[in-house]
Amino acid sequence: MQSPGRGVGADAQPTRRWCLLLAGALLGTLGLAGPAGAGEPSWVDAWMAQPFATGSWFGWRETLGQFGITPTITYVTDLQANPVGGRRQGTAYAGQLNAEVSVDVGKLGGPRGLTFDISGNWASGTDLSTDDIGNFFIVGQVFAGNRVRLYTLYLDQSLADERLDIKVGRFAPGDDFLSWPEYTYLVNIALNPAVYATQVNVPGFTASPIGTWGARVQVKPLDSFSATGGIYYSDPTRDLVNTAGTDFGVSVTGTGYLAMVELAYLRGQGEGSPSLPGTFRFGGYYDSNRYPTFDDPSVFARPWTAGVTMKRVKDKGFELMEYSGVEGDKDAHLMVDIPATVNERDSKNKK
Repeated sequence: MQSPGRGVGADAQPTRRWCLLLAGALLGTLGLAGPAGAGEPSWVDAWMAQPFATGSWFGWRETLGQFGITPTITYVTDLQANPVGGRRQGTAYAGQLNAEVSVDVGKLGGPRGLTFDISGNWASGTDLSTDDIGNFFIVGQVFAGNRVRLYTLYLDQSLADERLDIKVGRFAPGDDFLSWPEYTYLVNIALNPAVYATQVNVPGFTASPIGTWGARVQVKPLDSFSATGGIYYSDPTRDLVNTAGTDFGVSVTGTGYLAMVELAYLRGQGEGSPSLPGTFRFGGYYDSNRYPTFDDPSVFARPWTAGVTMKRVKDKGFELMEYSGVEGDKDAHLMVDIPATVNERDSKNKK
């Protein structure tokens, strides 16, 4: 996500206290759960064993599923503290409540492989980095301001046995570019949910839970190769991060577009493959808007970048290399980032 509005004000405090009280009550209830009878699981174990926290909704989940309708409600929170260093010591709560409905249109008599998705997000809490620490990469990835937003509203058509996938509507470029599942293991916003530096430098690039209008096409002619391209609405004058409600953030003046492309080579993906699974990705983006350059803020240029990303799963983690600059910029910039992510080998691959 992009950096939300700085400073939260006194109106965030009641929400923060209420959410902390709710989290404490839930933890206390789980802790007070007594042991069950011999051979019988406790209600906590039974609750944890079910596929959904809220159960089957008296059978309504299964009924909706038969019609291709899948509702999902998720809640995630960061409870953090800064005991040493920074501007001052303090605590912070940040949370997100997400509601999503995904519809398999084919099960309702529509085109096979067509999916309709709509979701909303309620973000609340405070930002420990801005309020207490003073660092650039926000330590609480969950923090997204105090906003209720429409996140996704799109149609996704899968064709040719999932070899071709077309998505059109409202979603985040970070859903498909500059992100990996492994990034979600990181708490701060530097890489989770997508590369934060790109979000800062190019406002048109957003990540969950901040969506924008666009279209994305992915082609996978081979199991070992895929190509993805997307074009998105981009307007640096609009504050998409702090826009609330169903304000779609579209302006008829001063707008441009953000184009992104990525090629991926996948190896060792099949069962019984002698090599470890891995992905090599090469991609770049171009924004048609003009932005201040680093060496002279009075000079505006269009940003572009090309990057090579290499990832080895269950081996030594992954490496990220990015080459970036602006039109007419004679000085190239090279960034090498090696995140401290190490995955253990499968037992069958251990030497």
